[in-house]
Amino acid sequence: MIETIGLPEEDRIRPFPRFIVSAEATVVERYTRVTTDELLYQFTVIDPAVYAEEWLGEYSLTRTDERMYSHECHEGNYSLENILKAARQAEFRAE
Repeated sequence: MIETIGLPEEDRIRPFPRFIVSAEATVVERYTRVTTDELLYQFTVIDPAVYAEEWLGEYSLTRTDERMYSHECHEGNYSLENILKAARQAEFRAE
């Protein structure tokens, strides 16, 4: 179990899962191995300044052999090159 309190103001919008919390919030997270290839991620948000009552959510996280990249950037995202090439080709054909 991971209990987080005193989140900095710049972290009030959490990217995964995406939700908004105040600096007074408590976020409780749990990871449970379901199988060798699956983790169950559960979280509880307790923030009376933003929400009327605490709320819960969960995600199933499955193992993959694919390469994973940070959602903040595209370095190493090899599909981006092809996306841009296709856009340039479409622009060229439109001219």
